[in-house]
Amino acid sequence: MREKRDDPAGFTEGPDATKDWWKQTPAVLGLPVEVDAPEQKSRPWVTWSLCLAILAVGLVTMLNLEFWVKEYGLVPAQAGRHHGLTSLTSFFLHAGFVHLLTNLYFLLIFGPKVEEFLGWPRYLLVIAGAAFAGDLLHITADPKASIPIIGASGGISGVLVFYALQFPRVRLGLMFRVWFEFRWIEFRAWVWLLIWLGLQLIGAAVQLARMSSVSSLAHLGGPCPV
Repeated sequence: MREKRDDPAGFTEGPDATKDWWKQTPAVLGLPVEVDAPEQKSRPWVTWSLCLAILAVGLVTMLNLEFWVKEYGLVPAQAGRHHGLTSLTSFFLHAGFVHLLTNLYFLLIFGPKVEEFLGWPRYLLVIAGAAFAGDLLHITADPKASIPIIGASGGISGVLVFYALQFPRVRLGLMFRVWFEFRWIEFRAWVWLLIWLGLQLIGAAVQLARMSSVSSLAHLGGPCPV
């Protein structure tokens, strides 16, 4: 039986996973899933189209990833390359299938609600503004860096933060392992936002210490326009 606890954070903990079978795989992998999100009333065409474009570019560039990253990744020391368009092209490039699929997952799960709430023009502005702000913070932190950065994480971070701020009481869930048993935990979106921000701050410190290749600064810069 699940243990129900009525508190502002919405914590629910127990041995049972969500009844939606298709949510169980990402939940086991530590990815949050929606439990009681508002009903989607419109089709998120922009989110779907953007995901298809990211997937298509990802699959094509995987064939010769080193070339594409070197040529079209965003290099802080050469931010003006290709007339400054590497800020856009780097958004669609990903370092591998895990990087690609994780970003697609977050955009597909949380993007539709934000798109419906904002309307597609403002939704695209949020993503573009967040991606640019993330790149700018990364460049500002190390303007002489010659290592390219790639990925849609900055733009998607803006979507995630907007979702948590607009729908703070939506329940999210995931599964974690205790010895040989998976246990299900639920919490409010605002709690997940605080956890996410904490992880990014730790990641940024590790990044600035040059101990990580993940740009947590780009993740933190993304929510700035929101």
